[in-house]
Amino acid sequence: MLTHPTAQRIEYWPIERLVEYPRNPRKNDAAVDRMCGSIREFGFKIPCLVRGNGEVVDGHLRLKAARKLELTEQPRV
Repeated sequence: MLTHPTAQRIEYWPIERLVEYPRNPRKNDAAVDRMCGSIREFGFKIPCLVRGNGEVVDGHLRLKAARKLELTEQPRV
């Protein structure tokens, strides 16, 4: 049992450093415009979960929206 939870850090990475997982089973391209609207209105409330090599584990839709909005960086955990 962990007695001290691991601290999470949110970092901002250049968007070109993030790589989509090629076998992502979700096909959510139809939701990108809605996500763009949400990011414009509220910003990023949930960062992407990204491995050290830049591979996105969770947050593919947010990444697609950020690219469409031509953002230069994105928060990641």
